[in-house]
Amino acid sequence: MSLSDLLGRTLASMKTVNSRNYLLAASLMRLLLVGSTFTIALTDYKFWNHAVIVIANTSLLGVSNGLLATYLCRSIPARLEQ
Repeated sequence: MSLSDLLGRTLASMKTVNSRNYLLAASLMRLLLVGSTFTIALTDYKFWNHAVIVIANTSLLGVSNGLLATYLCRSIPARLEQ
């Protein structure tokens, strides 16, 4: 999780995104990842408990955390000036 969070923060520092629509859509899509995490934890279905699915879900959750945290914190000063 920490490595993928670092990757997300690094990717976010390479490009600036000031579109509110993009940030809102990314935040809503992140809710799907949180929901899938609960599905993995609470179900006994073999597909969701497969190691590749668990690792991919954790990695995507970390990358989205790093991206959104960095994008949102970098967009605050521009919002305050407006």
